[in-house]
Amino acid sequence: MARTLATATISFILLSSSSRKLVGSAYAQDPTPYPSGEAYTWPPLGQISSTPDSYASNTLPVSSTYTAGATPTYAANVPPLPEVNLNIGSYPPMDQIPPTDSPEVQAWKAEINWDLIPKHDPTQTGDCAPGKPAYETRGPDGHCWWTCGQCVRDVDISTCANSMDYGHTYDDGPARYTTKLLTYLESKGHHATFFLIGSRILDRPEVVRYEYMTGHEIGVHTWSHARGLTTMTDDQVVAELGWTRKIIQDVIGVTPKLMRPPQGDIDDRVRAISLAMGMIPVLWSSRQDPDTGAEITWDSNDWRVHDGGNATTIQHDWEDVLGTTNTVFPDHGIVALQHDKAPET
Repeated sequence: MARTLATATISFILLSSSSRKLVGSAYAQDPTPYPSGEAYTWPPLGQISSTPDSYASNTLPVSSTYTAGATPTYAANVPPLPEVNLNIGSYPPMDQIPPTDSPEVQAWKAEINWDLIPKHDPTQTGDCAPGKPAYETRGPDGHCWWTCGQCVRDVDISTCANSMDYGHTYDDGPARYTTKLLTYLESKGHHATFFLIGSRILDRPEVVRYEYMTGHEIGVHTWSHARGLTTMTDDQVVAELGWTRKIIQDVIGVTPKLMRPPQGDIDDRVRAISLAMGMIPVLWSSRQDPDTGAEITWDSNDWRVHDGGNATTIQHDWEDVLGTTNTVFPDHGIVALQHDKAPET
């Protein structure tokens, strides 16, 4: 069994109240000059638009590779990197909900005390509507369904402890352009938390090793990202989380302690299974504006550009959200949702 990191943290950077620039870092790291050249450039904001999924121009390799036996310099008493010999046939198919009858899933199920897992049915499309049973039990006195009302429990991470801390998180990698993002973060001296889709690690294990070895936090974002976890059976939730946890262990030698449900889709049943498997749920910040009553969510919506949205409008809306941080969260920092799947983001 791979060893578990001793603490679970969200990598953060300090959000300056005066200029809203991102300064500081969760770990001490000196910025490195951002390289020049065509592969490192990006167009002006107004020229960024959706690209096809096949787009692969100006991709970058990781700037350093790490061999078996290497250990990170930012943490003590962690195991060395393992050999990486991923046999694709030993894992479920990519981008598909894993089968639930495998020996691995059965073993993970046997480790859970099912008496502690709430007994309610998976949600269905359209359940978040008045009159539906799942809607009526969506709040803190019921199943605490985040997707339908953004209910959170004390065990969830959705804010940072200190005012003006910025929880810098990215979902859906590792992907073609994750390395470009990593280079940019290094040029600013920043780290982030990356929530990884397990099946995509099969293609890019070297990116995950690089993220881990250079001080970024690694979390689980399910194996397939096929649909929300609350729509799945108990066995499917175990399979989605377990296979992603396993491939991360296989690649970096330690066990991830954080998970983020796709689309934030979590309720008490999924939450309990995740915690029973040793993973703390991480969402993103949301709170009502005390002046207007409007719900403000720290979702950058960067993914909408890939779906055809206007990059300038989306960026300006995001800057407006960031501008409310000090007013809406005077007592905490925020956790922001961003993505590293598509080149536009």
